Amino acid sequence: MRSVAECGQWLLAITSASVSGRARLLAENIGDQWTFVAIDAETKLVPSYRVGKRTRDNAVAFMTDLSERLSNRVQISSDSLRSYVDAVERAFGADVDYGQIVKFYDAEPVGAGRYAPPRVAGVQRTVIAGAPEQAHISTSFVERQNLTMRMSMRRFTRLTNAFSKKLENLQAAVALHFRALQSGPVAQDLACDASHGGEREGSAMVARGIGRPNE
Repeated sequence: MRSVAECGQWLLAITSASVSGRARLLAENIGDQWTFVAIDAETKLVPSYRVGKRTRDNAVAFMTDLSERLSNRVQISSDSLRSYVDAVERAFGADVDYGQIVKFYDAEPVGAGRYAPPRVAGVQRTVIAGAPEQAHISTSFVERQNLTMRMSMRRFTRLTNAFSKKLENLQAAVALHFRALQSGPVAQDLACDASHGGEREGSAMVARGIGRPNE
């Protein structure tokens, strides 16, 4: 893997008008839940993900899991979530090239066009550790992966009434999503051309170098 990008995606997991004392003790399982995702910029393989609160502990656990799945030095890009800085240092030590990117957007349109995506007005890239290539400090691929999640799972749709009612259900849905994504068809730019019979490769096949049997 050349570079990996990651960020958080929120989802309402459990809500209740009246929260009992026992439920308060289980606060980690209710309210907003985030899906942390790491994606390889070359193969579009997702080596690691985690569902949980947007906390430092979850960020550290996510980065630790990612580091244990990689055998070579990589460049990591993320948004400006402060927990990532400590998490990357704890998980990778000095053996990483890490940069953060912040995007600035124009004011959101009002009225009938309020759901239109705002225009990116500028970006700010910051080197956090190592020597990351500035041109590759980007979260564009993982942002597109977040859209894939929203389009593929009904519970992630904006203003949906299909939100998860149990954290376990959310975790299972996300696991199934990534299992299908890794073994199924991938983006058009990874598809075989006509010389390979128009067959399409899964991300995991591309990563293992077995996606094109004729080569």
